[in-house]
Amino acid sequence: MKSFAKDAGDHFVLSGSKAFISGAGSSDLYLVMCKTGPKEVSCLIVEKNMPGLSFGANEHKMGWNVQPTRIVNFDEVKVPKTNLVGQ
Repeated sequence: MKSFAKDAGDHFVLSGSKAFISGAGSSDLYLVMCKTGPKEVSCLIVEKNMPGLSFGANEHKMGWNVQPTRIVNFDEVKVPKTNLVGQ
């Protein structure tokens, strides 16, 4: 897991990337599993319009070309703590 979120008070700062994500670039919400501590993994809701969120080029696949598949990049995305799924 190469995506991590640092606690910054009322929000998390998310950095890293996810590869081969179906629907990337066309979905409005993304559920992102990321490290939030040395032995802690959390799920954050990231909205498409958040600054720092970007997408790679569409992957060229042999099949299932109906849905776009891309890399999702997180460059210090500020995610409110209210977007934390669970505890």
